[in-house]
Amino acid sequence: MNKKVENLIFYSGEVDIRKGGPAGYIANLREGLKSISDTSTEVLCSVKSRKEKPAKFFAHFLTFWIPVKKIRKLWREKIFRYLFVSMGGAYPVTEEYPVLCPAFCRQLDTFDFKTITCHCVLDFLAVYNYLKKRGSKTQICLMSHTPEAPSSEVFNHLIACGVERKSAEETRKRWKQWEREALKKADVLIFPSAEAMEPYYQTMPDFADCIENKRICFVATGAKALNIALSRDDARKKWGVETPKTICYLGRHNSVKGYDILRDCAADILAQRDDVTFLIGGKQGYEFSPLEHKRWKELGWVNPADVLAAADVFVLPNRRTYFDLVLLEVLSAGVPVIASDTGGNKTVSKLTGKIMLFEDAADLKSRIEAFLDGQIHFDQKEIIDAYQKHFSLPVFAAGYKAMIQDIIENASGEENAAC
Repeated sequence: MNKKVENLIFYSGEVDIRKGGPAGYIANLREGLKSISDTSTEVLCSVKSRKEKPAKFFAHFLTFWIPVKKIRKLWREKIFRYLFVSMGGAYPVTEEYPVLCPAFCRQLDTFDFKTITCHCVLDFLAVYNYLKKRGSKTQICLMSHTPEAPSSEVFNHLIACGVERKSAEETRKRWKQWEREALKKADVLIFPSAEAMEPYYQTMPDFADCIENKRICFVATGAKALNIALSRDDARKKWGVETPKTICYLGRHNSVKGYDILRDCAADILAQRDDVTFLIGGKQGYEFSPLEHKRWKELGWVNPADVLAAADVFVLPNRRTYFDLVLLEVLSAGVPVIASDTGGNKTVSKLTGKIMLFEDAADLKSRIEAFLDGQIHFDQKEIIDAYQKHFSLPVFAAGYKAMIQDIIENASGEENAAC
């Protein structure tokens, strides 16, 4: 007998609470649902295994690196067919759609669900194609997590990795088709907030047309509170901080995340002041070189709790943003935040009143200096209280559960209705 659930979450990747995007979102949601003892939502995702790794590698290889016009030819080769059929955890890209590998098809068939929520464009199309072929009338929901159009993110990733522009453009063209199809075919689109939709309006010229007469639901994201084990003194000693003040950044080192905005701002501040150190977490990317200064410390991939233990303020300088999990984790630690006035940052600011928003690079520098000079102050307890009220896991899970229930109860409700 199939397992009955209200909502099935489908994600072809691995779930990991220390990652961003769908992996971190779903991991946090799953823990939140456990915290309120809710069993109406089940998560179906890839599970780590030794034999899954080559399958995931080749899925990535086919999806991102092979020009689309060559995919059909490669699909005929037995080696690629064998990799996808025999090893679960990935799907090949065909001429028309991504298709589910047999392992995921078998797992889907073990559930009886009223709604299914996918968290990326390719997952949605693969699931949609499979369910519609079976004649399923299940509501299929889509929640994207990229800080720009998926096609733009893929294109920028390829260019940054050195792929020739012609091939990258060809891949972006196909991704544009996929993202439009996914948006138009989804029964429900889910976003953390209206402000979180900004990146898609900004990077998809036809986004408004794609979502016309579409039901859109909002549920604010939540994140597990960080466990700060180190004292401030121990953390400062660990990272070699000798200045009175410490500024922290955690995230990808690319243009969308605004790494270069912070780096250039820090260059000016470090040249003018000797009372501050910048602690920078995250892997160095292809786009930008780090700042060469002894008080600009590149830490690589680190435990964010250990960095935040030493931080006086956290800077989130995104050019565009969706709804960053790291922002919520920083609030859980009671660390003040200076963030760009964009996307989900606006939502967090409205709900809590506990983060500072900046408009441009000059404004960022001004706000950092005002903070360092003691002109701006936020109470740690008030920041943590705001996190608990709006973004803790039980609050997140309860909001998500209510949204899914509303989707189910109003399956044939008015178009353009918001949950």
